[in-house]
Amino acid sequence: MKTYAFPGMRIQDERGKKLADVRVEVSRRGIRLEGKKGVLGNFPFQSIISWTRSTPTALGLVVVANGGQRQIVLHSEAGGLKGVVVLGVRV
Repeated sequence: MKTYAFPGMRIQDERGKKLADVRVEVSRRGIRLEGKKGVLGNFPFQSIISWTRSTPTALGLVVVANGGQRQIVLHSEAGGLKGVVVLGVRV
């Protein structure tokens, strides 16, 4: 199974404060977020309720995790977010 990796991204809160540096991996299984200390989350596509792209450098995901809904905001200065969205739709 092919996996596409997007290093150099970060998770931010709603106010734009950096919470963690992450590497985003997209495969047929879904989206995986990996930080310095290991995996921060594995989200199968069926657990992703919505995708939003509020700016060219920010991607919001609402996921079902640990019995509730969680919002994750990914940020990338390098423009890698377009690739994550396109692959998420195609895989």
